[in-house]
Amino acid sequence: MDLPALRSKYQIALVGVYLLFTHCQSSVVQSPSSAMIALATPEANCATVATERQFTFLFGLTNLNTADFKDYTFKSANSYRIVKTADWLDTGISVGLGYLLSIQSSTLDLMECDQKVTIQKPADIQKERNQALARYLESRSGKNQSELIVTTNDGEQHQGHLQSLDDSNLVLLVPEDAPAGEVENTVQDVISLKSGTQISGKIKSQNSENIIIETEKGLQKISKADVLKVAFNKTVPLVAPKVTKEINIARDQIKRLYFSGQ
Repeated sequence: MDLPALRSKYQIALVGVYLLFTHCQSSVVQSPSSAMIALATPEANCATVATERQFTFLFGLTNLNTADFKDYTFKSANSYRIVKTADWLDTGISVGLGYLLSIQSSTLDLMECDQKVTIQKPADIQKERNQALARYLESRSGKNQSELIVTTNDGEQHQGHLQSLDDSNLVLLVPEDAPAGEVENTVQDVISLKSGTQISGKIKSQNSENIIIETEKGLQKISKADVLKVAFNKTVPLVAPKVTKEINIARDQIKRLYFSGQ
């Protein structure tokens, strides 16, 4: 058997396979496990927490094993660094098996670093935004009774009180146009304040300091120091009850929203 000729043929075959795989290989940098992790910057201080050996075939083109650090529990708040090195054992394996079988060995060190990060999936980020928006809208609408003004992508604007909010829709209670008809009148006492406000109702009592008037909202105490004039048994238009309706607005159609007075 002609060993030099056999060795030459083997080397030629390896070169041919190498050239074939050179045009078919790809390289992906990703987390070594199913956990989402962040890579640390060069300024981070890191310490080795796990080590695994990586074997490759055909001069590094094909992995014979996968270094996935499955025995290590990754921490989502930490950053990591993966360092590839070659110690004396890697060198011995690569020299001994590299020439005959094109097998190479290297060591992968998983290092935990002191830089803290927060990693979230897009769905989790959107969920947090929706929850924060819901808390804000409900607190503003409940405490101040402010009306919410919503502008949609088509340019329409709606103003009303927030009724409910979920991941898909926003429900507003908005005024509805009352049907046209004859205006009815009523006789009431009218208190005109120095601020320009008028309060209509039935005056129940008064003294040297205050006036008690019954309005549609209940009894109110008015300081005489704030009163400009008082008109008794004045004919005023009867205020019709407000008619409202609920409208649903898709969250993805909202261009802008804010509370009245902002």
